[in-house]
Amino acid sequence: MSIYREEAVDAIISCLRNSESPAVQIAAAETIVALQGRFTASGKPLTRPFLLKHAGLERSYRLLMRKEQLSNISGELKDVSEEERAADAWERKMAFVLASHEFGLLFEAFSEGIKSRHAELSSACFVAATWLIYMLGVLPDTGIRGAARVCLLSRFISIFKSAKDIEDKSLSLLALKSFMQDPEGLQDLSSYMKDIWKGLRELKRCSPLAIEILKVLCEGQGSSADLWNHKELLQVDSSENGEVLSIACFKDKIFSGHSDGTIKVWNGRGNILHLIQEIREHTKAVTSLSILQSGERLYSGSLDKTARVWSIGNEVIHCIQVHDMKDQVHNLVVANSISCFIPQGAGVKVYHQFHSNFPFCS
Repeated sequence: MSIYREEAVDAIISCLRNSESPAVQIAAAETIVALQGRFTASGKPLTRPFLLKHAGLERSYRLLMRKEQLSNISGELKDVSEEERAADAWERKMAFVLASHEFGLLFEAFSEGIKSRHAELSSACFVAATWLIYMLGVLPDTGIRGAARVCLLSRFISIFKSAKDIEDKSLSLLALKSFMQDPEGLQDLSSYMKDIWKGLRELKRCSPLAIEILKVLCEGQGSSADLWNHKELLQVDSSENGEVLSIACFKDKIFSGHSDGTIKVWNGRGNILHLIQEIREHTKAVTSLSILQSGERLYSGSLDKTARVWSIGNEVIHCIQVHDMKDQVHNLVVANSISCFIPQGAGVKVYHQFHSNFPFCS
């Protein structure tokens, strides 16, 4: 290693944080990506394809390798295994030097770069950070993985949730898997269970890594059997009415509340969902739906500061009462003659004899 190693890494980090010059930041991030040590015949880094291979998506890697092999001259064949061993040794050495510098200072710079508005910089920092975090799972643990997790866990969760590209989702999972090797990392990741659960289930069809992470997370959940042993029957697009903010079920009917104030009634017989009614009497988002055990009444709460009582018929619902709640209703629960909801401010409001809207306490 060069005697100027520390100075060189300091210079790279300084350039990576130079927000006044995005071009310098991009060059610094691409330099780190190149330090992985594997390149195509044309000199392009192979860091991303190799990471995709580790993440279980080998198609991009194989296609690129096939293309490069076709360009080789038959007289230039090398001992691939010896070359790969040398590349592995270099990769380990460089990863350790970069990651351990100032106890993970580079990860702070990556965190800033990933959230940059410049797509090229964000992408390069994402690949570089994924590589180093993956290598932290290969190298002996010196505590740096914890520092990296503090800086980047939320970033990788955000990328996994928002990315449309399956490759970016898989790379973020590769980093998350490395974090899971520590008990603290697994605990931190479990707190994001609701945020990543849907994406993991969708990705498991094409990613062994998603299946592996799902199983590990389920082992730490008390209701893991309920989470894991189920089958998705169908999915209905209701985006024309905004987000689905609330849902309630009774017998073969499903009621959904939407962000534009619409309530929809669905028939859920068999494996097909039929829309049988669409009604919009709330002027703002329907945040809560609740059904009494008898199934005769449906209660809806809304950001329009009202709660409505609906009569449930054989096919459709009819509004029979409207109550002015004085506050936005964020979560309405009704049981017998008592109702309670979370208002916009702090606390919980409880009403006795809901039909008369008489406040019991607040």
